[in-house]
Amino acid sequence: MKKNVYLTVALALLTACSGDNASRISPSTVKALVTENLQEDAEAEAFNVVKLGYYEENDEDARYTLRKLAAAGVITYEAERVETTRRIKGGYTVDYRTHRLVEAYRTIKGQVVFVHADLTDEGRKWVVAELPEPPVKEDKYLKPLDYVYYPEFDAPRKDVFPEDSEEGAQEASKPEEKASKPTEPTKSEPATDYEKAKARENITTEFVKCYSVKVVDVRNIFVKDGKAKADFVLEAFDVSPFGRIYNQVYENTHTLSTATFTYYQDKKWVLDSVD
Repeated sequence: MKKNVYLTVALALLTACSGDNASRISPSTVKALVTENLQEDAEAEAFNVVKLGYYEENDEDARYTLRKLAAAGVITYEAERVETTRRIKGGYTVDYRTHRLVEAYRTIKGQVVFVHADLTDEGRKWVVAELPEPPVKEDKYLKPLDYVYYPEFDAPRKDVFPEDSEEGAQEASKPEEKASKPTEPTKSEPATDYEKAKARENITTEFVKCYSVKVVDVRNIFVKDGKAKADFVLEAFDVSPFGRIYNQVYENTHTLSTATFTYYQDKKWVLDSVD
């Protein structure tokens, strides 16, 4: 009888403890799990690509971004207009040789913009050699097996018959026909201002850091049946001019997000998703 009583009490205590753990999640647990998720997904820092060099850029918004980067002191920027001519469709006309309607073209004159952008010393401080990648987590039980050679790997997928192999040998012994090398057309010197500018075109790109984020507050925690939901506040820090201009993120910018969790008996609280 005593053993049954002790067993009943032990089970009751175990159930109570398990239920208590699954019925609440602390702000520190939410913060730790979200922070770990940001680091695992390589989302604790934000990056962007800046286009540099000398190139044609006719997008006014793109040039406005370059001008803002120049005003922030991270790039140098120059722009020049170049006259050019181009052919555009202008309806249809009759081809009197074939008596068919063909597209008609007309030549118009216009202007395009070439820009020259380069990093300043301040801008080079934010350049990164490569983007961080999420670390790969390996399950020691479920990871792929190390490669081991077995003789059956060399077994042919189809039967090989003597006559087939002879035909293959004859086919392989035939001399290959060499394709004639096409002659390269001679390149003419650039004539117009536009052609000269295009000949000078040279584009490079750099990855630049924009900002970092961290969890600074947890609120609105809701728990039910081993599921939890909580809001958390991310604070941006170490914000570069690229982050301000490309992402509209400023130092100490705060954003509110939501995370969901599930309680497992062996793993405790596990982060499911972040909105």
